Amino acid sequence: MATAAKYFDEDETMVANKIHISRKIIHILHHAPPKNFSFWEGVLEGWHSKMSRALKKVNRDLWLECWQPTTNLVEKKSFEKDGIMYRLFYSAEPQFNSTISTGLLRALWKECRKDENVIIHLHGDRAILSYAILQLFAKKGHCVFLQHHGSNGKSIISPLDNRLIKYSRRFYACCKQKIRYLETLGVEEEKMTVRTMGVDFQQFKPMDKKGAKLQLGINVDAFCVLYVADFASTRGLVPVCEAFKKLEREDDMCLLLVGGSPRDPLYKYAANLRGRYGKDKVYVRFRMPNSEMPLIYNAADVMCWYSKSKALWGGIGVSVMESLACDTPVVSNTLIHYPDVKEINFVGAIPSSETELKQCIERVMMRRAEMRCRESSIKHCDWTIIASETISDYETYGGFRTD
Repeated sequence: MATAAKYFDEDETMVANKIHISRKIIHILHHAPPKNFSFWEGVLEGWHSKMSRALKKVNRDLWLECWQPTTNLVEKKSFEKDGIMYRLFYSAEPQFNSTISTGLLRALWKECRKDENVIIHLHGDRAILSYAILQLFAKKGHCVFLQHHGSNGKSIISPLDNRLIKYSRRFYACCKQKIRYLETLGVEEEKMTVRTMGVDFQQFKPMDKKGAKLQLGINVDAFCVLYVADFASTRGLVPVCEAFKKLEREDDMCLLLVGGSPRDPLYKYAANLRGRYGKDKVYVRFRMPNSEMPLIYNAADVMCWYSKSKALWGGIGVSVMESLACDTPVVSNTLIHYPDVKEINFVGAIPSSETELKQCIERVMMRRAEMRCRESSIKHCDWTIIASETISDYETYGGFRTD
């Protein structure tokens, strides 16, 4: 596990008592830091953390806390960073969506007993911890905002959705399909809106492509096709590689695979592909820190995904938005969720099947000069806009005031 010293300044002090605001806002992530992350990166790069930092940039006086269950025994259970208080609670997590933390629930009960006006912003809807908070707090009138991060529609869990989601003050879905599903359960339309997570357009921005390729050791004259995700079937690694094989020409194409690890089910497939085509044609990078990803997107000429399981429910995808922020077009079926349908042809292409990936990549290659990826996406995906809209919702639906 990474040491805390890498992530925290030695002179940090608790500042919660210095913040004067009418209401505390607690962002809670429903699961422990993922195993494929370094521990502290898993804490500070969780969706509860990213959104809190975005909110803080819009209004630095907000009283924000980030809570998260953890399966790691850590000494640093609470700390302050960037004006945000973080709290970690030991928990059991038999499976990803079955995390339960009695310590977190007790602490939340104490907070709500001490101050009935606490706003709870819950990240992740279809999980045991989320249902517990809806049952114990939202149902009793406490203010709970609920953020969807990709769960699907009708399933064995639907009876719990039917009983509890209606008690949230506001439900943020990352796709219209989720809203349609909740409408069938009788959730009031005015309680729901489509709102995904965002991108920091100051961090993810265009840079010289040849310079980025040089830094990564990639052939500067090659048209680079990028895949960013685990080396698994989730985002269509095999279809992307198969499309590249069909596209591959003698000298001017290369494939960059980023985000996997030797533990991934398709790691050997990726490694064998590199062995077959050569290190100057297929480049493999394991999961990289978020701070290094702008370089990756800028080295690419197109990012490519094909998702069977996530295309309908997972929204546009944050990697897609990060690529567009760096002005790199995207070929992905998740672009069906792009907020402005008229702009899709100017940010990439949507394959209707795996076999259309090749044609879509070629279409982007031909129309590259017409693309305006960053210009279009900044209107919809900038954290500043999303955070401002969220604060407005706190005021409208939660009675929040900053005076």
